[in-house]
Amino acid sequence: MPSSRSSDNKTVHALMLDPSSNDAEQTLNILRNSGLAVRATQVVNEDELTDALARQSWDIFLAKESCPQLPVTKAQEIIQHSGRDIPAILISDDFNAAKVSEAFDNGFQSLIPEDDAHLLETHVHRELHHLEDRRRRKQAEAQLNEAEKRCELLLANSRDAIAYIHEGMHIYANKSYLELFGFTSWDELECMPIMDMIAPAHHESFKDFLRQQSRTPNEMPYDFVGVESNGTHFDGSLSLSKASYDGEACIQVLIALRGNDEQELQEKLKELSNVDALTGLATRELLLTNLTEVINNAANNELNAALAYIEVDQFDEWETKLGLKASDEIRLSVADWLMEVATEQDTIARIGDHTFALLRSETDKEDFKTVCDKLLQSFSERLIEANKQTISGTLSIGVCIINEQSPDAEQVVYDAHAAANRAETGGGNRVRIFEDAVDGVSTDKQQKEALRQIQEAMETGRAHLLFQPIVKLHGDSQEFFQVLLRIRDEKDEPVPVSQLFPVTQGT
Repeated sequence: MPSSRSSDNKTVHALMLDPSSNDAEQTLNILRNSGLAVRATQVVNEDELTDALARQSWDIFLAKESCPQLPVTKAQEIIQHSGRDIPAILISDDFNAAKVSEAFDNGFQSLIPEDDAHLLETHVHRELHHLEDRRRRKQAEAQLNEAEKRCELLLANSRDAIAYIHEGMHIYANKSYLELFGFTSWDELECMPIMDMIAPAHHESFKDFLRQQSRTPNEMPYDFVGVESNGTHFDGSLSLSKASYDGEACIQVLIALRGNDEQELQEKLKELSNVDALTGLATRELLLTNLTEVINNAANNELNAALAYIEVDQFDEWETKLGLKASDEIRLSVADWLMEVATEQDTIARIGDHTFALLRSETDKEDFKTVCDKLLQSFSERLIEANKQTISGTLSIGVCIINEQSPDAEQVVYDAHAAANRAETGGGNRVRIFEDAVDGVSTDKQQKEALRQIQEAMETGRAHLLFQPIVKLHGDSQEFFQVLLRIRDEKDEPVPVSQLFPVTQGT
């Protein structure tokens, strides 16, 4: 199999249309044996499919044609109507060219013969890889959009006069540029030729400068006499460079203002770099700086602190359904809510596309767990307005407790992220505290899954004790009992002892 299986290290949520539980389990075993950690939900009718789509997001849809209550074409129509990006694979005992074409027409990505396990495995891995590529592209587009907003913010706050021109006409100018030439609004300057900003005596030399720049671009300055809107002249120096504005190639014009306080400008840029352009929260960089300080305080003063890694469970679903503009509205709403519930000592940061963090100094494990439980309750009750729709959702929160033994800031964030992943794979809407045996990188994949089952069973009441009498045939008649720990999985099925206890003994 190809090495590009990007889904091997995380849980795959599979939605299965299959009338037979045994056949569905056999399909799951094929995928699990190929290295995928699969969690599946079986549906057999339209109501179950609709409920499953409303409950969570899915990574793959596997459909058998033999389901009498819900035709595969109807099921695929429901999924497509939901607006979800869920790759669909049809499994059929009728495999021929016409059937493949029909499956494609109905929106399926693949048609697999029922008896070809290898082909099923290959196509599932391929579709998961393509899905991850699409999600990464969407995330990259969001990050690009955020970077562009940051650039616009930097341009707007720059004390240097900066403008963009296309075919000699102004298409953008910042406030400093407008003020330099005596304009009060962009409307006065829009589409005005840059030649009108240069004194007539310098027109020829400026044209020569433009021709030279087109042949051998460089940032050598050009000294000129500028003309303000009221006709007043001033001496200036400009430089040109290639740029892009709104996806269109253009030229950036930069006019350095005399008497600039370079230190003040650098401080302004540093301040802006610490603030998320969309939400106004702290950036990841500022969080790491503050987190490093908190870790040092914990080491020197034995003061515990905690970091919460916060993810919105339904964000991908909302973004797919409501669009990118709505996703920004959701991020802003989450940021506003965090600022409402945070205390003055907290650092609130946006550290990912839809990932936030809350850093609190001077707290302990139990108090902070209570705080995070209250965050879950508060967010689940909050109504969010996005794209003219009212929605509500849940969070997955991973917590890393900071003490004198804590590693560096990056590792603390990574550990909190690992705990958040456990909260999300457990169904979301829950808080999980980082446990090295369960979340740590030193534990292999099989051990991690077994330890996760033990942890989840203890937290959800699925662990229980059995007492077995021990009777001595000779000697002391005192009563003895062997105590056995047993757990049940998410389906309330007993987990084999051999699957669990070698792991616990090894830790």
